Amino acid sequence: MLVVSKDLKLVNTLYGFDEHQVGPGQVVYIENMIHFAAQHPERLRLADLRTGETNELYPIKGDSLRAQFVELHAQHMPDKEDCQQNNDPCNPSIFDETIDFLPSDQAAGFRIRVTREGRDAVVEIPFQQADYNFQQRKNQWYYCSRELSAARLVKLDRSIPTPPAESCYPNLPVTADADAGQPSPFPASEKKVK
Repeated sequence: MLVVSKDLKLVNTLYGFDEHQVGPGQVVYIENMIHFAAQHPERLRLADLRTGETNELYPIKGDSLRAQFVELHAQHMPDKEDCQQNNDPCNPSIFDETIDFLPSDQAAGFRIRVTREGRDAVVEIPFQQADYNFQQRKNQWYYCSRELSAARLVKLDRSIPTPPAESCYPNLPVTADADAGQPSPFPASEKKVK
């Protein structure tokens, strides 16, 4: 994504997609990822368009809902030979993770739904959905989370109804987990040198 000044001069390039404005001059976006990889774990980054600074916000270090899913996924990994044939690292902490932006009533914040899907199997796959609310207060991001669909095995038709979201108050400080999942090998941004 190209960030331009009022006179349409290139200021910054953000490497990602699906941006969502969260405040004056601030956007969150999904980082670029390796699209030919076995899994596609989406990661969320905040960009300050005035300074060009970016910080990762998701995945969150110590996220108990994500940890529950990793535990279930570990119990249902394919055998080593199948992993090698599919060029799959078969690491239980790497899985498909899709982020959807949802309407939010949080001032200076945003809300996402995260859908986690484990390695495809013949009949069932590990699955989980969670709702996260983020809010910025005094230059610090806080979050709260709510399980929408507990970590469990589901049939491949994936017809899982999503219950309506209930509000929670973001009170846990956000510390991104740079080691969770599969970090992007691409730069987060590239500020134009004047």
